[in-house]
Amino acid sequence: MARTRAALSADTPGRIVELNVTEGSVVKKGDVVARLYADEYRAALEHAQAGVTLAQSTLERVKLEVGTAEGEIAHSKSAEKSAQADLDQANSNLATAETQYKRAEELVKQGVYTAEQRDLAKRDLDDARSRVPWAQANLDTAHAATAQSDQRLLVARAAVTEAQNQIAVAEATRDQAQATLDKTEVKAPFDGIVVLKDAEVGEVVSPNGQGGSTARGSVVTMVDFGSLEVQAEVPETTLPNVKLGAPAKIWLDAYPDKAYAGRVDRIWPTANRSKATVEVRIVFEERDDRLRPEMGVRMDAGGYFALMGPSGSGKTTLLNLIGGLDRADSGVIEVAGEDLTQLSGGELAHWRATSVGFVFQGFNLIPVLTALENVELPLKLSGLSGAKRREHALYALELVGLADRAKHRPRQLSGGQEQRVAIARAIVSDPTLILADEPTGDLDRASADQVLDLLGKLNQDLKKTILMVTHDPHAAERATTIVHLDKGQLGSIEHNPPAAAKG
Repeated sequence: MARTRAALSADTPGRIVELNVTEGSVVKKGDVVARLYADEYRAALEHAQAGVTLAQSTLERVKLEVGTAEGEIAHSKSAEKSAQADLDQANSNLATAETQYKRAEELVKQGVYTAEQRDLAKRDLDDARSRVPWAQANLDTAHAATAQSDQRLLVARAAVTEAQNQIAVAEATRDQAQATLDKTEVKAPFDGIVVLKDAEVGEVVSPNGQGGSTARGSVVTMVDFGSLEVQAEVPETTLPNVKLGAPAKIWLDAYPDKAYAGRVDRIWPTANRSKATVEVRIVFEERDDRLRPEMGVRMDAGGYFALMGPSGSGKTTLLNLIGGLDRADSGVIEVAGEDLTQLSGGELAHWRATSVGFVFQGFNLIPVLTALENVELPLKLSGLSGAKRREHALYALELVGLADRAKHRPRQLSGGQEQRVAIARAIVSDPTLILADEPTGDLDRASADQVLDLLGKLNQDLKKTILMVTHDPHAAERATTIVHLDKGQLGSIEHNPPAAAKG
């Protein structure tokens, strides 16, 4: 038998139009086993994609309008500058003409200038006076043109914002249509082999068989041959020779001449009195050459782990994978019995909100919020009332010794106090796991020791499981276990004695 077995069905009811496997087919994880009728879903996706394309085209057009308006403003401002210079020159010429005319009048009285010379100065004065209103009018026109260009720019920028919003809505619609279309594909959840065809092309399948009496509940059944095992009955008289982990040999009726290597995996605690036998489980030790081992990590609940390694070794990536911030390309990530790779986006977000707390090197506090409001933030989606959220947040601040700083904003706190607020925020939802990425990296030694003391207290008194990434050997000494990572591969594991792992 195989421990890993799955009956595959679609996530939405529909009629099978394509079945790509038969009994005995070997499939890889992600292979499309079957497809349901999806023309209407495909048309909806194409329509949604057209909406995205139209919205993007609109955005490009209004961006051009913004560029045109900005060019017009630059031109108008240049014209304003030129008109202002012309007005200044006209006023200067007027002042010069007035001075020359007054002087001509005086010289006429003195008999130095003739009346014709005075009249010539008068004509120059009249001409200078006529140019001032003209220059002023040009400047007013330039001001008006700039104002109009400013208004057009405001309108164009508002149109850009609206177009960006339309793109966001169109992309959300497209993504939803794509998700619906994806549900019409039945994919293999793991590497394995098809052992049973449960439906044929043309038949209707429905999740959990909810499509009526004629609907099939699944398309095919497949197993992971890497999880093959044998359950055998061992005579009580030979039981003393059977130990957990002991090697065993397995013979199959189909291949009687070949002995497969196995290992005793379980011994049932009760015996079959009528047969005088005890049941044992033996797992196959041999694996197909096409299989590849994948890295796995096991952390015992309530542990305090320090993850060390050079820059670029994958420490933060591993932390993000364990915390559900990043998705794994392959393999399995199991935390507290939950396989994160099998959770949807919404399920993963809920798991993060309830099961894990994050502490970052840069604190990541919101500057405009008080310490209490920062700690309360993760509870906004919890469904708790405002009073309950504040009560939980204040209790978390009391645990980190900062209840008296509840109304202070981050800029009013020291670096160590900011990190303690961040820790309070990480524990306010009472998670079982705390992930800390270089929590003392930006702190002086005294503040760092306070933070490390607090993490140790959370581990020892509240039994929180802590995984801390650090470059600091002094910080790593506080952990009960130090795990070394290099180029994405686990290296040595060190266990600190209780006296060294102080908190």
